[in-house]
Amino acid sequence: MSMLVDDVKAAIHRRLSGKYAKEQGAIAETLLADADVLAEDALRELTAASPTAAAIAMKTALESGKVEPHPFFEWAESQQPGIFALVHLGSDLKRMLDGDAWRHMRVFGYELPGRQRHGVAYTILDLDVRGAEALAFVDGFLDYLGPAHLTVGERSVVEHLAEAAGVGQAGQIRLGADTFSSMLEWCGRKDVEKHRADATRMARKLHLFAASAQPEGGGFGYAAGLTKGALEYDRICPLWQQGFRAVLYNPTDPMPTSSKWLLFPNADECLNGSFSADRPQKLDLSVGDAPMQRLLISWAWRGGLPATAVRVAPKHAADFAGFLVAKALRVIGAEGEAFVVTATLLASYLPGALRPWGPTAKRHIKGWLRSFLEYGEAIGALQVEGACYLHLATNASERGDADGDVDAISLDDLRSLSSELESRSPQTHIDELVYAAFCVQALTPLRISEILTLRTCWIDEEPRPGIRAVMATSKSSGRALRRVQVPESAYRMLDAVRRSTADLRRMADPETADYLFICAGPMGRVKTLDKRLYRSKLSAAAGVVGVTAAAPSNLRKRYMTEVVERGVARNLSRLALRPLTGHVADAVTNRYYLREDIRSYLEAVHGIEIGSPRIVGEVAPSIDGSCVPAALVESGAGVCRNEQCDVKGTVTCLMCSGFLTAPQFIPEMKEAVATLDAQMASAGQHDREHLMSVKRLHLAYLGKMMEMKGATHG
Repeated sequence: MSMLVDDVKAAIHRRLSGKYAKEQGAIAETLLADADVLAEDALRELTAASPTAAAIAMKTALESGKVEPHPFFEWAESQQPGIFALVHLGSDLKRMLDGDAWRHMRVFGYELPGRQRHGVAYTILDLDVRGAEALAFVDGFLDYLGPAHLTVGERSVVEHLAEAAGVGQAGQIRLGADTFSSMLEWCGRKDVEKHRADATRMARKLHLFAASAQPEGGGFGYAAGLTKGALEYDRICPLWQQGFRAVLYNPTDPMPTSSKWLLFPNADECLNGSFSADRPQKLDLSVGDAPMQRLLISWAWRGGLPATAVRVAPKHAADFAGFLVAKALRVIGAEGEAFVVTATLLASYLPGALRPWGPTAKRHIKGWLRSFLEYGEAIGALQVEGACYLHLATNASERGDADGDVDAISLDDLRSLSSELESRSPQTHIDELVYAAFCVQALTPLRISEILTLRTCWIDEEPRPGIRAVMATSKSSGRALRRVQVPESAYRMLDAVRRSTADLRRMADPETADYLFICAGPMGRVKTLDKRLYRSKLSAAAGVVGVTAAAPSNLRKRYMTEVVERGVARNLSRLALRPLTGHVADAVTNRYYLREDIRSYLEAVHGIEIGSPRIVGEVAPSIDGSCVPAALVESGAGVCRNEQCDVKGTVTCLMCSGFLTAPQFIPEMKEAVATLDAQMASAGQHDREHLMSVKRLHLAYLGKMMEMKGATHG
């Protein structure tokens, strides 16, 4: 008896037991006889007699290398670890050998967790593709998946790959946007529908693998509307079937043909973090009228919109375009079809469209619609009545002018609103978050948009005595982070929010979990607390207690008014107020938050602004460089306009009406302030008081210089 037979019989007795093991051992001994290696013909005979004994014999021979050179055995070795699970097969081995069916089959093995005796299971995939290249593609995809269990829906997509992709029994597989559409449509068939979720997920994985494995541009890319980034988005399948296509906003590229865009960040947006590539934004420009739809797409793509506005503006323009299709008169002109837009038509649309929005949003929407009408007129697609633009003019409150600015909420109304929100907070988790956000806004200089976008890691700053600090995104400066001081009470509130949302954070996706204010959304999906939801909750509570000025801007105005009034009482300069208000330009603090009676009184009686000493020199936008070198004052922070100055060295030049400076001298002025600080550190009490007055004068000039710089570059 050969060693092969001995090994096979020993393996049979390890796997089987009793009378059945003896029977299978006898069959193997009879059919293998004195063979030293397992031949393909002998394996077929053994399979016909006993598939179980044949499977054990093949596994044993493969492990010891005692097989004859044959394509089947080479293929079998490549199917590990699945092929070694064939000892549990029964008749599947016979099916694989029948007519060389193994040539288009794959044994997909995977681990069985917690199963010690039989640690490997398998799935046999009977593929409908033919040809070496197509089969190699499937092999590469199975390696890409790694050891894993395949569900019925997932297995059906792989087994019917050629049919699902609509390529027939092709010798090669080239996947792309067209095959993605075909495969998703195939997944909706009646015989697959009950496994549709698994099947569409496998279709996405197949194309994701193909996007990486195929040559660049082979059926994928923004031109086709399907990219690797789009396939990594877990909601791409339903969105694709709705007609959305991947778009990278770059007006210099060819205009997309689709009216439904799935917008991904371009290089600039990736750089400044405008939005995440993990969450592309949907934009539906479908209006049911081909000429109007072409106009809308052309305007959104090439109408001169800023890159950030393209995310929002076309949504409102699409609503307006749909309204025009339904209501406007269509005429045939020299340049083709055009819609006639009248002031009456626009007036019937605007009130309802603007009603849900605040002053700033109304200003933006009017500006976008004005841009849309102007663009339509320029290309001859719209005939716009001149009076339409009067309806789109922004008023004072929308522009943010001082005359139209919102009023600060009164202290009594603030207390009433706070009590109402506090009583509502135990009702739902969202009410709890709204009350917390309300308290933080009342206690800190943070805007509501900054509060709702706080990250958990931004409130872990090291405390100083009585003061905490958080990081927040800046309204200006390209969403850069800035450090904001908050009182201990506000910090405790933020910390309570972090604790109350801990369970939700474990359920959320990584991007959402990083935010502080999160809540449960539709279908159990965790989302961030929306600013509109916060506004509506605030308005509902205000309606109960009879408070009219209850917008987030009213709350911020109350905080700012309190800060500036206290600052004036303490004789703080504008530079000292800036970190307390969070404004980049001092002019914003002056225009929006200083009470008119306080400012008028101080300027009229004392000739100062926000506690600054009176300055008699001049701060100009710029100074001609030709006169600078000869007329520089001693500190280098400006020039002297007096040709013959006879008081030099007896008084500070900044106290003279002949002193002239400009923003270009800001570095020198800062250096002069630093010099004064160094002198004060070693001066006596009397000299220190004198130097403090001089320093305040320097800071007053510095404040005006920085304000002038902001106005010049604004």
